[in-house]
Amino acid sequence: ITTKLQNANWNYVHKLGIIQSSIYGVDIQPIAVDISKLRFFLSLIVDEKIDDLKNNRGIEPLPNLEFKFVCANSLIGLPGKNSQVEMFEVADNIRLLKRLREEYLRCYGDEKTSIEKKFKSIQDKMFMRSLKWLKWGGKDSQSVKLSQWNPFSSESCKWFDPEWMFGITGGFDVVIANPPYIQIQKLRGNSLQKAYKNQNYSVHDSNGDIYCLFYEMGIKNLNENGTLCYIILPPTNGCEQVMAKS
Repeated sequence: ITTKLQNANWNYVHKLGIIQSSIYGVDIQPIAVDISKLRFFLSLIVDEKIDDLKNNRGIEPLPNLEFKFVCANSLIGLPGKNSQVEMFEVADNIRLLKRLREEYLRCYGDEKTSIEKKFKSIQDKMFMRSLKWLKWGGKDSQSVKLSQWNPFSSESCKWFDPEWMFGITGGFDVVIANPPYIQIQKLRGNSLQKAYKNQNYSVHDSNGDIYCLFYEMGIKNLNENGTLCYIILPPTNGCEQVMAKS
């Protein structure tokens, strides 16, 4: 950053700062996440200044966006810390994984590889320790869920948590989305139908649409003075309750 400022590359510094501190994304489709990463990579590259006399032609390594744009189901939350399975959680490991996630954004080369290995190693330990609790109903504990998340692959995660994945507490200033339109009754026989019901959404209706759940989820993820911006059709099927809250 210091080098960029000395060279007066203000656009690059400004964009990188926004990406690091203000932009977060989640989508259930891996291709959508990859396109988002590519778009932000390109936005930085166009402001690079080429210098053939410098190492790598003066081009800085791109930031690691695995913890900025995640592939996950945003309608399913991570089990709460106050649940009955809290006694099964491995608090020290959870805190360590969080610190590694924060360090990962700005690391390169061997350090990047090392952090990825440490992250995976700690996840494996958490999972092995959690196996003994599975037969007693601990399959939904935080340690089990966290151990199953692989942020370094394109695999879609079955849960989403902004504090754990992004380090965001207190809600977002702005939530932007283009929610899908899928009738919940058409999910019959699909594990997602039961999963959404178990999330205790106040607007959940077996005859409703999941975009109503996106309304409620979006509002819950806003801070007190936040703004919700959705691309939608006029709300129906009980979504008026959520709109009233917003």
